[in-house]
Amino acid sequence: NEIGELARSFNAMTAHLQDRDQKIRELETQRFQALVRNIPGVTFRYRVDGNEQLEFISDAVLDLSGHPPEYFQADFRRFQVLLSPEDWGRRREAIVEATRSRSAWQVEYQVQHLDGPKRWAQERGQASFENNLPIFLDGIILDITSQKAAEEELRQARIAADAANRAKSD
Repeated sequence: NEIGELARSFNAMTAHLQDRDQKIRELETQRFQALVRNIPGVTFRYRVDGNEQLEFISDAVLDLSGHPPEYFQADFRRFQVLLSPEDWGRRREAIVEATRSRSAWQVEYQVQHLDGPKRWAQERGQASFENNLPIFLDGIILDITSQKAAEEELRQARIAADAANRAKSD
C-alpha cells in the first residue's frame, strides 16, 4: 500500500513536470514567433549536419518570393531555382567561405518572384557549430529592391548632371 502511494505520488509529480515543461516550450515558441514577426525580412535556420533540411523559415518569404514557407520546407532546393545560376554560385561560395573561416556571410542577389518581377535581396548569416562541426546555417534575407531602385535613380541623375555640366562647358 505504501509503495502504491509512493508510485502514485511519483506519477503525479512526473505528470506535473511534463505539463510544466510543455507550457515552457509553448511560451518560448510564442516569444520566438513574436520576435520573428517583427523582423523586417526572411529569417531561416537550415540544418547542415548530414540531415540537411530547412528547420525554419519565416512567413516573410511569401512577400519576397510569392511562395509560402511550406513550399520551401518541403524542399529547400526550390529556393535555388529562384536565383540565377551565377547568383546561386556566389551565394554558395560566400556561405562556404564564411563557414570555413567561422565568420558571417553577406551576399546580394536577385530572387525571381512568383508574380514575375525580380526582387533584390541581401542575405546575411552565420553557421552554428557543435563539436567543431557546422550544424546550422542561421540567417536573414532582406528585400532591398527599393534601395537598389533608389541607387539606380541616383546613378542616372549623376549621369544626367555630368552631361549637363559637359554641355555647359562646351
